[in-house]
Amino acid sequence: MGNSELTSCIRTEALQLGFDAVGFALAQPLPGVQFREWLDRGYHGEMAYMASNVERRLDPSQVLPGARSVISVALLYRHPHVAPETPPDRFDRGRISCYAQGTDYHLVLQNKLEELLSFIQRLSPEAQT
Repeated sequence: MGNSELTSCIRTEALQLGFDAVGFALAQPLPGVQFREWLDRGYHGEMAYMASNVERRLDPSQVLPGARSVISVALLYRHPHVAPETPPDRFDRGRISCYAQGTDYHLVLQNKLEELLSFIQRLSPEAQT
């Protein structure tokens, strides 16, 4: 199977698994200027882990030596039991964010990513993650 066909199959499967977007990129180091500025400005807030291992975040080969491609997916978190947002009828009540209702979105993503990984490994057993 050629790269183009493999890419197409992975994209189709990811979308069928419920991901809203799928992208592919060469596994090349990123300059990271904007990311470092973002960190320097403290935009990561209380997420201190964002400032650790910066070089690993910017260079896929430091995470997986020999990596050739990076697959990125996006998932809009929509819980089936969450009603569409409506203006509050009272101002003395708060709202619970959609991501905080239902199953933890980390678990939702993990399950979908594991399914996608399994699919990729069936198509290309030599693929590493």
